[in-house]
Amino acid sequence: MAVSVRTGDWVEIKTNKYDSRKFKLKGQIFEVERTNVTTGELTIQAEELGRITLFNYEVELALPPKVPALPTPPITPDNTVARIKSLVDRHQAAGYKIDRNFLEQILGKEPLEQIFKKLVVESKDNRFLWLHCIS
Repeated sequence: MAVSVRTGDWVEIKTNKYDSRKFKLKGQIFEVERTNVTTGELTIQAEELGRITLFNYEVELALPPKVPALPTPPITPDNTVARIKSLVDRHQAAGYKIDRNFLEQILGKEPLEQIFKKLVVESKDNRFLWLHCIS
């Protein structure tokens, strides 16, 4: 059965007519470069074999292949410190205080609790004296 294929559609090849010993096209997904509605022909670009002209009954419409996401750059302690410092500077420039709520918004509750457990914090008159944890 012929399917209606347009330029830009993605198709899966359903025939092994174009397979060779080295290359198997059946089951692969390609983007259609050109179509001819009158003859029912469509052209795809196969990297290994170049341009191939198929008939629309030799293919089936398919979803575009999923492309893996680009790897994110590694998070280094220097990058993290720089980001936190810029957020703190902007917060102070706007006239706000740096308190536990602000730090919790940046870091999240669990990481903040871990930091407080590791930090040496002295208590005097119910006030916390912060020692520099980021140098």
